[in-house]
Amino acid sequence: MKKLLFIPIFIALIGSCSFFQAQNKKVTHDFVDLGSLGSSSVSRSTELGTMKRVEKNMPNEFDIRLVDPAIKQKWGLALTDSRKAWERHKVLGSRDIVVAVIDTGIDIAHPDLKDNLWKNKRELKGKPGVDDDNNGYVDDYYGWNFVSNNNDLKDNHGHGTHIAGIIGAVGGNGIGISGVAPRVSLMALKYYDPKAAGRNNLMNTVRALKYAIDQGVDVINYSGGGLEPSPAEKKLIEEAHRKGILIVAAAGNEKSNSDIHGYYPADYDFNNIISVTA
Repeated sequence: MKKLLFIPIFIALIGSCSFFQAQNKKVTHDFVDLGSLGSSSVSRSTELGTMKRVEKNMPNEFDIRLVDPAIKQKWGLALTDSRKAWERHKVLGSRDIVVAVIDTGIDIAHPDLKDNLWKNKRELKGKPGVDDDNNGYVDDYYGWNFVSNNNDLKDNHGHGTHIAGIIGAVGGNGIGISGVAPRVSLMALKYYDPKAAGRNNLMNTVRALKYAIDQGVDVINYSGGGLEPSPAEKKLIEEAHRKGILIVAAAGNEKSNSDIHGYYPADYDFNNIISVTA
Protein backbone atom coordinates (compact mmCIF):
# COMPACT_ATOMS: atom_id res chain seq x y z
CA MET A 1 0.00 0.00 0.00
CA LYS A 2 1.28 3.42 -0.92
CA LYS A 3 2.16 5.50 2.12
CA LEU A 4 0.52 8.90 1.97
CA LEU A 5 1.56 11.81 4.13
CA PHE A 6 -1.24 14.06 5.35
CA ILE A 7 0.40 17.36 6.16
CA PRO A 8 -0.98 20.85 6.78
CA ILE A 9 -0.41 23.84 4.63
CA PHE A 10 3.30 24.84 4.52
CA ILE A 11 6.49 23.22 3.07
CA ALA A 12 10.21 23.32 2.71
CA LEU A 13 12.78 20.71 1.72
CA ILE A 14 12.05 17.06 2.38
CA GLY A 15 13.81 13.87 2.94
CA SER A 16 13.15 10.22 3.43
CA CYS A 17 15.50 9.33 6.27
CA SER A 18 16.39 5.79 5.28
CA PHE A 19 16.65 6.69 1.61
CA PHE A 20 18.97 9.65 2.11
CA GLN A 21 21.12 7.91 4.71
CA ALA A 22 21.67 5.21 2.13
CA GLN A 23 22.90 7.96 -0.21
CA ASN A 24 25.48 9.10 2.40
CA LYS A 25 23.49 12.23 3.21
CA LYS A 26 22.35 13.38 6.59
CA VAL A 27 18.73 14.16 7.41
CA THR A 28 18.88 16.86 10.04
CA HIS A 29 15.22 17.51 10.68
CA ASP A 30 11.75 16.71 9.35
CA PHE A 31 9.50 19.67 8.61
CA VAL A 32 5.83 19.96 7.87
CA ASP A 33 4.23 22.83 6.00
CA LEU A 34 1.58 23.74 2.66
CA GLY A 35 -1.60 22.84 0.77
CA SER A 36 -2.94 22.67 -2.81
CA LEU A 37 -4.09 24.40 -5.95
CA GLY A 38 -6.47 22.99 -8.54
CA SER A 39 -5.55 20.10 -10.81
CA SER A 40 -6.61 18.67 -14.12
CA SER A 41 -6.35 15.06 -15.27
CA VAL A 42 -3.64 13.82 -17.61
CA SER A 43 -2.99 17.33 -18.96
CA ARG A 44 -1.68 18.29 -15.54
CA SER A 45 -2.35 21.49 -13.69
CA THR A 46 -0.54 22.76 -10.63
CA GLU A 47 -0.70 21.72 -7.00
CA LEU A 48 1.15 22.43 -3.83
CA GLY A 49 3.25 19.62 -2.50
CA THR A 50 5.09 19.21 0.78
CA MET A 51 8.72 18.75 1.63
CA LYS A 52 11.10 18.10 4.50
CA ARG A 53 14.51 19.67 5.00
CA VAL A 54 17.48 17.66 3.73
CA GLU A 55 21.10 18.68 3.54
CA LYS A 56 24.53 17.20 3.05
CA ASN A 57 26.62 16.74 6.18
CA MET A 58 28.79 19.80 5.61
CA PRO A 59 30.05 22.57 7.90
CA ASN A 60 28.47 25.97 7.47
CA GLU A 61 28.43 29.30 9.22
CA PHE A 62 25.57 29.72 11.65
CA ASP A 63 23.76 32.77 12.90
CA ILE A 64 20.36 32.24 14.49
CA ARG A 65 19.74 35.98 14.71
CA LEU A 66 17.77 36.25 11.51
CA VAL A 67 16.67 39.86 11.16
CA ASP A 68 14.03 39.42 8.46
CA PRO A 69 11.22 41.81 9.51
CA ALA A 70 8.27 39.53 8.69
CA ILE A 71 9.78 36.30 9.98
CA LYS A 72 7.48 36.22 13.03
CA GLN A 73 4.47 36.37 10.72
CA LYS A 74 5.50 33.14 9.03
CA TRP A 75 3.70 30.78 11.38
CA GLY A 76 4.96 27.80 9.42
CA LEU A 77 8.46 28.25 10.83
CA ALA A 78 7.08 27.98 14.36
CA LEU A 79 4.81 25.08 13.43
CA THR A 80 7.72 23.10 12.04
CA ASP A 81 10.15 23.99 14.85
CA SER A 82 12.52 25.33 12.21
CA ARG A 83 14.37 27.61 14.60
CA LYS A 84 14.94 24.73 17.00
CA ALA A 85 16.38 22.70 14.14
CA TRP A 86 18.70 25.53 13.13
CA GLU A 87 19.90 25.91 16.72
CA ARG A 88 20.35 22.20 17.27
CA HIS A 89 22.33 21.53 14.11
CA LYS A 90 24.08 24.91 13.91
CA VAL A 91 23.23 25.20 10.23
CA LEU A 92 20.88 27.23 8.07
CA GLY A 93 21.35 25.12 4.96
CA SER A 94 23.84 24.92 2.13
CA ARG A 95 23.88 26.32 -1.38
CA ASP A 96 25.44 23.04 -2.43
CA ILE A 97 21.94 21.56 -2.10
CA VAL A 98 19.99 22.15 -5.31
CA VAL A 99 16.20 22.02 -5.31
CA ALA A 100 14.44 22.00 -8.68
CA VAL A 101 11.11 23.81 -8.38
CA ILE A 102 8.92 22.51 -11.23
CA ASP A 103 6.10 25.00 -11.11
CA THR A 104 4.79 28.23 -12.65
CA GLY A 105 8.19 29.92 -12.74
CA ILE A 106 10.00 32.05 -10.18
CA ASP A 107 10.41 35.81 -9.89
CA ILE A 108 14.19 35.73 -10.25
CA ALA A 109 14.46 39.44 -9.39
CA HIS A 110 12.68 39.00 -6.06
CA PRO A 111 14.95 40.53 -3.38
CA ASP A 112 14.29 37.64 -0.99
CA LEU A 113 15.02 34.94 -3.58
CA LYS A 114 17.67 36.16 -6.01
CA ASP A 115 20.64 35.27 -3.79
CA ASN A 116 19.40 31.68 -3.41
CA LEU A 117 18.88 30.98 -7.10
CA TRP A 118 20.74 28.10 -8.70
CA LYS A 119 23.22 29.44 -11.24
CA ASN A 120 24.40 27.72 -14.39
CA LYS A 121 27.96 29.00 -14.18
CA ARG A 122 29.04 27.84 -17.63
CA GLU A 123 26.21 29.79 -19.23
CA LEU A 124 26.68 32.87 -17.04
CA LYS A 125 30.38 32.98 -17.93
CA GLY A 126 29.76 32.16 -21.58
CA LYS A 127 28.51 34.10 -24.58
CA PRO A 128 24.89 35.26 -24.92
CA GLY A 129 22.96 33.31 -27.52
CA VAL A 130 25.32 30.34 -27.29
CA ASP A 131 24.67 26.97 -25.66
CA ASP A 132 27.91 27.12 -23.69
CA ASP A 133 27.34 23.91 -21.72
CA ASN A 134 26.00 21.96 -24.73
CA ASN A 135 22.88 20.74 -22.94
CA GLY A 136 20.47 21.82 -25.65
CA TYR A 137 19.29 24.97 -23.85
CA VAL A 138 20.68 28.39 -24.75
CA ASP A 139 21.37 30.81 -21.89
CA ASP A 140 19.63 28.70 -19.25
CA TYR A 141 21.15 30.84 -16.51
CA TYR A 142 18.77 29.92 -13.67
CA GLY A 143 16.65 27.17 -15.21
CA TRP A 144 14.28 26.94 -18.18
CA ASN A 145 10.79 27.83 -19.35
CA PHE A 146 9.38 24.64 -20.90
CA VAL A 147 6.10 26.35 -21.78
CA SER A 148 7.63 28.90 -24.16
CA ASN A 149 10.92 27.04 -24.65
CA ASN A 150 13.13 29.92 -23.58
CA ASN A 151 14.87 31.27 -20.50
CA ASP A 152 12.06 33.65 -19.48
CA LEU A 153 11.15 32.40 -16.00
CA LYS A 154 8.50 35.05 -15.30
CA ASP A 155 5.83 33.75 -12.94
CA ASN A 156 2.42 34.79 -14.31
CA HIS A 157 0.60 32.84 -11.61
CA GLY A 158 2.58 33.46 -8.43
CA HIS A 159 2.47 29.88 -7.22
CA GLY A 160 6.06 28.99 -8.09
CA THR A 161 7.44 32.12 -6.43
CA HIS A 162 5.39 31.34 -3.32
CA ILE A 163 6.73 27.79 -3.18
CA ALA A 164 10.29 28.97 -3.75
CA GLY A 165 9.95 31.41 -0.86
CA ILE A 166 8.66 28.75 1.50
CA ILE A 167 11.52 26.47 0.58
CA GLY A 168 14.35 28.95 0.47
CA ALA A 169 13.70 32.65 0.95
CA VAL A 170 17.05 34.13 1.99
CA GLY A 171 17.41 34.35 5.75
CA GLY A 172 19.17 37.08 7.69
CA ASN A 173 19.15 39.69 4.92
CA GLY A 174 16.74 42.06 6.64
CA ILE A 175 14.13 41.58 3.90
CA GLY A 176 10.70 39.95 4.14
CA ILE A 177 10.74 36.42 5.52
CA SER A 178 13.03 33.41 5.74
CA GLY A 179 12.51 30.06 4.10
CA VAL A 180 12.85 26.82 6.02
CA ALA A 181 16.16 26.44 4.23
CA PRO A 182 17.55 30.01 4.36
CA ARG A 183 20.57 28.88 2.33
CA VAL A 184 19.89 26.66 -0.65
CA SER A 185 20.01 26.77 -4.46
CA LEU A 186 16.63 27.01 -6.19
CA MET A 187 16.43 25.88 -9.82
CA ALA A 188 13.47 27.42 -11.65
CA LEU A 189 11.77 25.02 -14.09
CA LYS A 190 8.55 26.42 -15.52
CA TYR A 191 6.09 23.81 -16.78
CA TYR A 192 2.78 25.68 -16.40
CA ASP A 193 1.51 29.12 -17.34
CA PRO A 194 -2.18 30.08 -17.08
CA LYS A 195 -1.71 32.61 -19.89
CA ALA A 196 -0.24 30.11 -22.36
CA ALA A 197 -2.38 28.80 -25.21
CA GLY A 198 -2.22 25.17 -26.32
CA ARG A 199 -0.75 23.95 -23.05
CA ASN A 200 0.94 20.56 -22.91
CA ASN A 201 1.66 20.34 -19.22
CA LEU A 202 2.58 16.65 -19.20
CA MET A 203 5.18 17.06 -21.95
CA ASN A 204 6.55 20.11 -20.15
CA THR A 205 6.72 18.11 -16.93
CA VAL A 206 8.67 15.30 -18.58
CA ARG A 207 11.15 17.73 -20.10
CA ALA A 208 11.57 19.56 -16.79
CA LEU A 209 12.18 16.31 -14.93
CA LYS A 210 14.84 15.28 -17.43
CA TYR A 211 16.54 18.67 -17.17
CA ALA A 212 16.67 18.48 -13.37
CA ILE A 213 17.96 14.90 -13.39
CA ASP A 214 20.62 15.68 -15.99
CA GLN A 215 21.78 18.62 -13.86
CA GLY A 216 22.15 16.33 -10.84
CA VAL A 217 19.84 18.13 -8.42
CA ASP A 218 19.29 16.80 -4.90
CA VAL A 219 15.54 17.36 -4.63
CA ILE A 220 12.73 17.88 -7.15
CA ASN A 221 9.59 19.60 -5.91
CA TYR A 222 6.72 19.10 -8.38
CA SER A 223 3.46 20.89 -7.70
CA GLY A 224 1.36 19.13 -10.32
CA GLY A 225 -0.03 15.78 -11.29
CA GLY A 226 -2.75 13.91 -13.10
CA LEU A 227 -5.05 10.90 -12.90
CA GLU A 228 -3.27 8.97 -15.66
CA PRO A 229 0.27 7.55 -15.44
CA SER A 230 2.83 8.40 -18.09
CA PRO A 231 5.45 5.82 -19.17
CA ALA A 232 7.92 8.59 -20.04
CA GLU A 233 7.42 10.28 -16.68
CA LYS A 234 7.69 6.99 -14.80
CA LYS A 235 10.95 6.16 -16.56
CA LEU A 236 12.44 9.46 -15.41
CA ILE A 237 11.26 8.97 -11.84
CA GLU A 238 12.98 5.59 -11.89
CA GLU A 239 16.17 7.24 -13.15
CA ALA A 240 15.94 9.80 -10.35
CA HIS A 241 15.59 6.91 -7.90
CA ARG A 242 18.77 5.28 -9.20
CA LYS A 243 20.63 8.57 -8.85
CA GLY A 244 19.44 9.25 -5.30
CA ILE A 245 17.23 12.22 -6.16
CA LEU A 246 14.26 12.82 -3.89
CA ILE A 247 10.91 13.59 -5.56
CA VAL A 248 8.28 15.58 -3.67
CA ALA A 249 4.96 15.22 -5.47
CA ALA A 250 1.45 16.52 -4.84
CA ALA A 251 -1.18 13.84 -4.19
CA GLY A 252 -4.01 15.83 -5.75
CA ASN A 253 -7.18 17.57 -4.63
CA GLU A 254 -9.65 14.91 -5.68
CA LYS A 255 -10.51 13.96 -2.08
CA SER A 256 -10.22 10.28 -2.96
CA ASN A 257 -8.15 7.35 -1.74
CA SER A 258 -5.03 7.34 -3.91
CA ASP A 259 -4.57 3.62 -3.24
CA ILE A 260 -7.75 3.13 -5.28
CA HIS A 261 -7.66 6.12 -7.61
CA GLY A 262 -4.04 6.84 -8.49
CA TYR A 263 -2.57 10.29 -8.91
CA TYR A 264 0.74 10.63 -10.73
CA PRO A 265 3.66 11.02 -10.29
CA ALA A 266 2.85 10.80 -6.57
CA ASP A 267 1.58 7.22 -6.89
CA TYR A 268 4.45 5.63 -8.80
CA ASP A 269 5.85 2.84 -6.65
CA PHE A 270 9.35 4.16 -5.94
CA ASN A 271 10.72 4.88 -2.48
CA ASN A 272 12.29 8.18 -3.51
CA ILE A 273 8.82 9.73 -3.82
CA ILE A 274 7.16 11.53 -0.96
CA SER A 275 3.46 11.85 -1.75
CA VAL A 276 1.83 14.81 -0.06
CA THR A 277 -1.68 16.14 0.38
CA ALA A 278 -3.30 18.72 2.61
